[in-house]
Amino acid sequence: MTGSSSIWRGGHIIPSMKISVTHSRAFLPQGLSIKPRGFPSSLNTVAILRRTLHASPVFGGNDALRARKLAVSAAIERMDTLENKLRIKQSRIEELRRVKSTDSEHVELKENLLTLTRQGADITQQYAGLVRVAIKDQVEATKFGLEYLQECSRKRELEALLGERDAERSYR
Repeated sequence: MTGSSSIWRGGHIIPSMKISVTHSRAFLPQGLSIKPRGFPSSLNTVAILRRTLHASPVFGGNDALRARKLAVSAAIERMDTLENKLRIKQSRIEELRRVKSTDSEHVELKENLLTLTRQGADITQQYAGLVRVAIKDQVEATKFGLEYLQECSRKRELEALLGERDAERSYR
């Protein structure tokens, strides 16, 4: 493969001889077409190119035909690579769209803080009410305790008084 008919040298396609996908219409079966410009938007175009590549009726010793076939395969591989990159970037974009913005997250955290503060205030009021009730109960229990001590003291006094009277009566 020498001269202008060879486009494959050292594992690289010579840029001046490289054909684009838009020029490969000669390989397409009749009735099928591809978009003339830009990146193909669907996998259908890649499938058409693959079928065309493998169903080429005139594959033989023609170097120009081989060169075109290699160029089409390189274009198909490039399209596959670009489509994969596009899918990855689209999934990343979708992932970033699903992430909450910092403003909405700030508002949500502020609302959560306000809710928790209100709950804390309610709990504090309930605790204060319980403490008031406990203080009243404790005052009442202390009052009953003091009355009990007073009654016990009176009982001891009466017992002592009765003991003295009984002692006086027994002397008499």
